[in-house]
Amino acid sequence: MGHLTRRQRRKGLKPKKSLASVPAPFHPSYLGFYRRKLKNIYSTFSYNTKARMVKPVLWAFKQYNITEDSRAIYYAQVEELFRNPNLIPRTFLTNEEWLERARYFGDKSTQIDPHKNVAKLLKYFQESFKKIDEYAAKFQVALYILCAISGSTVLLSFFNIIEGKLFFLSVIITIALLILTGYIRLLQQDTDIFHMINAKLKISRRELFHLNRNSRGDKKLLVMATIWNCSLTDYRTISRLILMLLLKMIRPTFYNKILGSLKTIIPKNLEKIEKLLKDKNYKKLRKLLYDEFRKNMKTTEPLQI
Repeated sequence: MGHLTRRQRRKGLKPKKSLASVPAPFHPSYLGFYRRKLKNIYSTFSYNTKARMVKPVLWAFKQYNITEDSRAIYYAQVEELFRNPNLIPRTFLTNEEWLERARYFGDKSTQIDPHKNVAKLLKYFQESFKKIDEYAAKFQVALYILCAISGSTVLLSFFNIIEGKLFFLSVIITIALLILTGYIRLLQQDTDIFHMINAKLKISRRELFHLNRNSRGDKKLLVMATIWNCSLTDYRTISRLILMLLLKMIRPTFYNKILGSLKTIIPKNLEKIEKLLKDKNYKKLRKLLYDEFRKNMKTTEPLQI
């Protein structure tokens, strides 16, 4: 409350209320509150659903030692790097540098967006469809105003024809936008699942620390860890692991022969494979691998598990 002087009190004036004492109007945003509430419920439900989808896959990988088998193939290649005088210069980095590379690729495997280019293209089409729809609506309004001002029968007939065409175009654009939006959302969910699986498959920073400490200077393990974490940045790696899992569940003996062949063929032909990959000569690469597999499968004994 404000204070009055003696003269002001004699005049019968009343003290003004202090602005600080006047309560500010309160308008609770119920719509925003429930929107945030629903968004949190949806996020939790979506995360739990994806976690339930990922859990059996990870359990199967662990139960059938798929991760260990894949790392064994990479380790066989690393041994060839250290054994081959033409390839050994690639291993000249220090343990700390290999450790840092393994950490970098481990972090990248849970951050990279495998559908980035596709999603970018779809969003471009989405924005283009929206602009077409906006321009069509503006053209329809402008034509309607022109018909109303001029009162021309010819323009009115033309407007009736165009209105039907524009309505049909609007329906098509709406359907296309719904399909594009749904597909983009599906890609986002797939990316989340990709990250969740990689978070469990990658060799984490803590595991790398123990690996470096317990390896006693054995650089091969750090190189293998780097290659493994790097492979997880490729979206196709999980598909290959699932294929290995299915083959091991259905035909374990055949799987063991293939695993033994991979641990022999790839290191033995590592230089040729890298050259063909560099030249993008995939036809010759497939022929090389097919011939080597055919020759090796006849002599390879099944691995004992």
